[in-house]
Amino acid sequence: MRKMILLFLVLLSFSPATISLAAQDWSQPVFGVVEAGAHPDAALQLGAKWERLTFHWNMFQPGGPDDFNTDAISNAALESARAAGRQVVGLIKDTPPWASDSGSAAGVPRGLDLPVDDPANYFAHFVNRLVPITASRASITGSSGTNLIFAPAKARSSSRAKWKTTIAC
Repeated sequence: MRKMILLFLVLLSFSPATISLAAQDWSQPVFGVVEAGAHPDAALQLGAKWERLTFHWNMFQPGGPDDFNTDAISNAALESARAAGRQVVGLIKDTPPWASDSGSAAGVPRGLDLPVDDPANYFAHFVNRLVPITASRASITGSSGTNLIFAPAKARSSSRAKWKTTIAC
Protein backbone atom coordinates (compact mmCIF):
# COMPACT_ATOMS: atom_id res chain seq x y z
CA MET A 1 0.00 0.00 0.00
CA ARG A 2 2.84 2.40 0.82
CA LYS A 3 4.38 1.78 -2.60
CA MET A 4 1.08 2.62 -4.28
CA ILE A 5 0.77 5.90 -2.36
CA LEU A 6 4.38 6.80 -3.13
CA LEU A 7 3.90 6.00 -6.83
CA PHE A 8 0.72 8.10 -6.87
CA LEU A 9 2.50 11.08 -5.29
CA VAL A 10 5.41 10.84 -7.73
CA LEU A 11 3.06 10.71 -10.71
CA LEU A 12 1.00 13.57 -9.28
CA SER A 13 4.10 15.77 -9.04
CA PHE A 14 4.58 15.46 -12.82
CA SER A 15 0.97 16.19 -13.73
CA PRO A 16 0.33 19.23 -15.99
CA ALA A 17 -1.72 20.96 -13.26
CA THR A 18 1.18 20.81 -10.79
CA ILE A 19 3.73 21.94 -13.37
CA SER A 20 1.59 24.90 -14.51
CA LEU A 21 1.13 26.05 -10.91
CA ALA A 22 4.87 26.02 -10.34
CA ALA A 23 5.52 27.96 -13.54
CA GLN A 24 3.21 30.89 -12.79
CA ASP A 25 4.78 34.28 -13.40
CA TRP A 26 4.36 36.70 -10.49
CA SER A 27 3.80 40.11 -12.03
CA GLN A 28 3.17 41.80 -8.68
CA PRO A 29 6.12 43.22 -6.73
CA VAL A 30 6.05 40.61 -3.96
CA PHE A 31 9.49 41.00 -2.37
CA GLY A 32 10.65 44.33 -0.97
CA VAL A 33 13.21 45.84 1.36
CA VAL A 34 12.84 48.50 4.05
CA GLU A 35 15.15 51.49 3.42
CA ALA A 36 16.87 49.72 0.49
CA GLY A 37 18.56 52.98 -0.51
CA ALA A 38 21.06 52.43 2.32
CA HIS A 39 22.37 49.33 0.51
CA PRO A 40 21.19 49.61 -3.10
CA ASP A 41 23.58 46.97 -4.49
CA ALA A 42 22.42 44.39 -1.95
CA ALA A 43 18.76 45.19 -2.69
CA LEU A 44 19.44 44.78 -6.40
CA GLN A 45 21.14 41.41 -5.85
CA LEU A 46 18.22 40.26 -3.69
CA GLY A 47 15.79 41.12 -6.48
CA ALA A 48 13.73 43.53 -4.39
CA LYS A 49 10.81 44.93 -6.39
CA TRP A 50 9.79 47.61 -3.87
CA GLU A 51 11.28 49.49 -0.98
CA ARG A 52 9.92 51.44 1.94
CA LEU A 53 11.12 54.98 2.53
CA THR A 54 10.24 56.97 5.62
CA PHE A 55 8.96 60.54 5.32
CA HIS A 56 9.09 62.47 8.61
CA TRP A 57 6.12 64.84 8.47
CA ASN A 58 7.57 67.05 11.21
CA MET A 59 10.64 67.69 9.02
CA PHE A 60 8.48 68.87 6.10
CA GLN A 61 6.21 71.16 8.10
CA PRO A 62 7.94 72.07 11.37
CA GLY A 63 6.20 75.41 11.89
CA GLY A 64 2.73 74.93 10.48
CA PRO A 65 0.62 73.81 7.53
CA ASP A 66 2.03 76.50 5.24
CA ASP A 67 5.61 75.18 5.61
CA PHE A 68 6.88 72.64 3.11
CA ASN A 69 10.56 71.77 3.22
CA THR A 70 11.35 69.78 0.07
CA ASP A 71 14.87 69.12 1.42
CA ALA A 72 13.22 66.60 3.78
CA ILE A 73 12.89 64.27 0.77
CA SER A 74 15.90 62.07 0.10
CA ASN A 75 16.47 62.54 -3.62
CA ALA A 76 19.29 59.98 -3.51
CA ALA A 77 16.97 57.29 -2.13
CA LEU A 78 14.23 58.07 -4.66
CA GLU A 79 16.72 58.10 -7.54
CA SER A 80 18.22 54.81 -6.36
CA ALA A 81 14.76 53.23 -6.35
CA ARG A 82 13.93 54.59 -9.79
CA ALA A 83 17.26 53.48 -11.29
CA ALA A 84 16.75 49.95 -9.94
CA GLY A 85 13.10 49.81 -11.04
CA ARG A 86 11.84 49.43 -7.47
CA GLN A 87 8.41 50.68 -6.43
CA VAL A 88 8.50 53.12 -3.52
CA VAL A 89 6.21 52.62 -0.53
CA GLY A 90 6.38 55.69 1.67
CA LEU A 91 5.78 55.54 5.41
CA ILE A 92 4.74 58.90 6.83
CA LYS A 93 5.50 59.28 10.52
CA ASP A 94 6.18 61.89 13.20
CA THR A 95 3.20 64.20 13.37
CA PRO A 96 4.38 67.82 13.85
CA PRO A 97 3.53 69.17 17.33
CA TRP A 98 1.22 71.84 15.91
CA ALA A 99 -0.89 69.21 14.07
CA SER A 100 -2.04 67.12 17.04
CA ASP A 101 -3.77 67.80 20.33
CA SER A 102 -1.04 66.02 22.30
CA GLY A 103 1.89 67.76 20.57
CA SER A 104 3.56 64.35 20.36
CA ALA A 105 5.24 62.91 17.26
CA ALA A 106 3.04 59.85 17.85
CA GLY A 107 -0.09 61.98 18.15
CA VAL A 108 -3.07 61.45 15.91
CA PRO A 109 -3.39 64.46 13.58
CA ARG A 110 -6.30 66.83 14.16
CA GLY A 111 -8.91 66.99 11.44
CA LEU A 112 -8.85 63.37 10.24
CA ASP A 113 -12.62 63.30 10.65
CA LEU A 114 -12.97 66.17 8.17
CA PRO A 115 -13.23 65.82 4.38
CA VAL A 116 -9.88 65.44 2.63
CA ASP A 117 -10.28 68.80 0.87
CA ASP A 118 -10.83 70.67 4.15
CA PRO A 119 -7.69 72.72 5.03
CA ALA A 120 -8.20 71.78 8.71
CA ASN A 121 -7.57 68.13 7.80
CA TYR A 122 -3.84 68.68 8.23
CA PHE A 123 -2.78 65.18 7.27
CA ALA A 124 -4.76 65.19 4.00
CA HIS A 125 -3.42 68.66 3.21
CA PHE A 126 0.15 67.42 3.78
CA VAL A 127 -0.33 64.25 1.72
CA ASN A 128 -1.81 66.27 -1.15
CA ARG A 129 1.41 68.29 -1.23
CA LEU A 130 3.79 65.35 -0.70
CA VAL A 131 2.41 62.87 -3.24
CA PRO A 132 2.97 64.88 -6.45
CA ILE A 133 6.55 65.70 -5.47
CA THR A 134 7.59 62.19 -4.45
CA ALA A 135 5.67 60.57 -7.30
CA SER A 136 7.45 62.71 -9.88
CA ARG A 137 10.85 61.92 -8.35
CA ALA A 138 10.20 58.19 -7.91
CA SER A 139 8.35 57.54 -11.17
CA ILE A 140 9.01 54.15 -12.68
CA THR A 141 8.19 53.59 -16.35
CA GLY A 142 5.53 56.27 -16.47
CA SER A 143 3.55 55.30 -13.36
CA SER A 144 3.92 56.90 -9.99
CA GLY A 145 4.79 53.65 -8.23
CA THR A 146 4.34 55.46 -4.94
CA ASN A 147 2.20 54.45 -1.98
CA LEU A 148 2.09 56.49 1.21
CA ILE A 149 1.00 55.00 4.52
CA PHE A 150 0.50 56.89 7.78
CA ALA A 151 1.06 54.91 10.96
CA PRO A 152 1.69 56.85 14.17
CA ALA A 153 4.13 54.91 16.31
CA LYS A 154 2.40 54.94 19.68
CA ALA A 155 -1.01 56.54 19.28
CA ARG A 156 -3.36 55.65 22.11
CA SER A 157 -6.07 53.18 21.14
CA SER A 158 -8.75 55.68 22.20
CA SER A 159 -7.33 58.18 19.71
CA ARG A 160 -7.28 55.64 16.89
CA ALA A 161 -11.03 55.27 17.13
CA LYS A 162 -11.25 58.61 15.30
CA TRP A 163 -9.88 57.17 12.09
CA LYS A 164 -10.20 53.39 12.54
CA THR A 165 -7.77 52.28 9.81
CA THR A 166 -4.41 53.11 8.35
CA ILE A 167 -4.72 55.79 5.72
CA ALA A 168 -3.14 54.86 2.40
CA CYS A 169 -2.97 56.87 -0.80
